[in-house]
Amino acid sequence: MVYELHNLVVSSLAALVARLLTHPLDTLKTRLQVSNQSYGILYSLQHILENESVWVLYRGLGIALVFNAPALTMFLSVYDLTKHFLSDHLSLASTSLLNHLLSGCMAEIVSGIFWTPMEIIKSKLQATSMQSQTEDTHEEDTVGLTSLEPEAFSRYEYSQTNTISVIQNILKMEGPLGFFKGYWLSLMVFIPNSMIYFAFYEYFKSLFMAYVFAASDTTSIPNNFLVSLIYALSAILSCTLAAGVSNFPDVIKTRWQVISQHERDKFGGPLNMAVHMWKTEGGLLAFTRGMSARIAFMAPSTVISMTIYDSLKWT
Repeated sequence: MVYELHNLVVSSLAALVARLLTHPLDTLKTRLQVSNQSYGILYSLQHILENESVWVLYRGLGIALVFNAPALTMFLSVYDLTKHFLSDHLSLASTSLLNHLLSGCMAEIVSGIFWTPMEIIKSKLQATSMQSQTEDTHEEDTVGLTSLEPEAFSRYEYSQTNTISVIQNILKMEGPLGFFKGYWLSLMVFIPNSMIYFAFYEYFKSLFMAYVFAASDTTSIPNNFLVSLIYALSAILSCTLAAGVSNFPDVIKTRWQVISQHERDKFGGPLNMAVHMWKTEGGLLAFTRGMSARIAFMAPSTVISMTIYDSLKWT
């Protein structure tokens, strides 16, 4: 019991620190993904700073903090618990690739219950934060506005951009299930992401530990600064690989969560929307938007959370 409580506290701390430091990058990622133009991170950042405010980068932070701690706590805790369960009860070694893949999959399925409402509310706040300010602006002068349809967000019921109004609008227009729109779509994005991430993270971690300490049993290695660097390096390498591969379905997920119910009904499903994006937004390029921002956000976020968690947790 003490073991689980300690690791829960550590994972919550990791989630809080990671979100506070990386939320602006997440905002830039969302803006780029819902745009139908190929802008870069720096251009988008410059546009926000010049035309809006630095505080726009922190839109959705409050709701992210509310959900992020329990979501990441569940994610890391379920991963560890599943890994030990598979090892202790099903004789599937905790160092095996299959164990890491199954544990990552289970962690994503459970934590998605928290991630999905957070992503929906946060994404609407991040993506629509300048809608009401730019309704009369020419399209070529706007950054971060999707143009799935010519009228884009200008007539959407999500024109108000404070957290309470977004929550109220979702409840009014879509009901409680509106907070879980795209849950299965999110799993299609993040299950592969988590499985790829944990498989490579455990591989790189074992590889570097064995090379630096000439030992394969990582449990016998005491925590120190060098070990923390190994955690960080393993996290950034594996996260970059996983985030890059999973960016394609993530663009579809983000678009589907941000658009209104009216547009969802019009497209009929995420696949039809993806076909529309392919035809009207440059083919494959439509699904690479925000990739650099996604990696730039996820890499430091993952490095911070995994380094804190692995350094402070009880094994």
